[in-house]
Amino acid sequence: ERAYTRAAFELYQHGLSKSVFIEHGNLSKFTYTNINFIALLLEEWAWADQFLQQYRDCLPTQDRTPYFLQNKAVFYFRQGAYAQTLELLQQVEFQEIFHALDARRMLLVSYYETGATEALYSLLDSFALFIRRKQRSIGYHREHYANLLRFTRRLLLLDPKDAARRAALREEIMETTAVAERAWLLKKL
Repeated sequence: ERAYTRAAFELYQHGLSKSVFIEHGNLSKFTYTNINFIALLLEEWAWADQFLQQYRDCLPTQDRTPYFLQNKAVFYFRQGAYAQTLELLQQVEFQEIFHALDARRMLLVSYYETGATEALYSLLDSFALFIRRKQRSIGYHREHYANLLRFTRRLLLLDPKDAARRAALREEIMETTAVAERAWLLKKL
């Protein structure tokens, strides 16, 4: 419930001030990510940036670099700073499947937004292969991401002056139930 986002944020802030989330000197990678996510939903940019830096060293050693880079990439991505997003995502290999999916989604949008067309086409191919290989592991998410890839390819091939085809694609995206980055795709039309 979005109505409770501010309350959750304040609870996290209070918990951090009392070190409630720190166990044996560590902050859970999941708590770290959740706190960042809520701060970004509220567009608490300065607070989120400070939080990511301040609590980076509280992450378990083996998770420190990938979780910091992934969360910092999300921080930049949510602000539309796509060049910085790309720079960070290219520094880390994600072991967890849903982080790998999320990273590829951010790469796709960032390549499109920065005009890196060759990299985008290459990503579309590798992303499709990744989805096929991991279809059992990702369950229903497969359809969301497959539709994102399909609609992105169509968007790339669409003549910007062809209003009828743009409207038809918009309608198809709106009628398709499972689409990752639906709002972004619709903005591009």
